[in-house]
Amino acid sequence: MPAAAVWVLVALAAMLVAAAVPALVQLRRTLKAAQQTLETTGRQVSQTIDRLAVTLERVERTAEQLENGIGRVKSLFEALGGIGDALGRIRSSVLAVASIGSVLGSALLGAFGVKSGESGAAPERKEPLGQEEHSG
Repeated sequence: MPAAAVWVLVALAAMLVAAAVPALVQLRRTLKAAQQTLETTGRQVSQTIDRLAVTLERVERTAEQLENGIGRVKSLFEALGGIGDALGRIRSSVLAVASIGSVLGSALLGAFGVKSGESGAAPERKEPLGQEEHSG
C-alpha cells in the first residue's frame, strides 16, 4: 500500500475519532442523566408502594372491623326479632285471657241477673240545639 494511502486512512480515522468523541461524551451525559432519573423514580416508586401497603393494611383492618360490626348488628336484630316474637305471643295470651275474662264476666253477670250497660232507668234524651228552634 502506498504511503499516501496510509496517510489518508490515518487522516480519516482521526476525523472519525474527532467527530465521535463529542458524540460519545454527549451519550455518556445522557446515560448518566437517565440513570439518575431512574434511581430517583425507583426511590419514589418504592416509597409509594410502601405507602400503598400501609393503606391496604388499614383498609383490610377497617373491612374486618366492619364485618365484625355487621355481625353484631345482625345478632342484635335476631335478638330483637326473638323479643318481638315473644311479645306477640304474650299479646296473644293477654288477648285470650281478656276474652275469656269478658266471657266469664258476662256469664257471671247473667247468672246473677244483672244486665250489663243498663242502670235501670231510661236515659233522658235531649233534643239537639238546632232542632229546638225548628220544632216550635
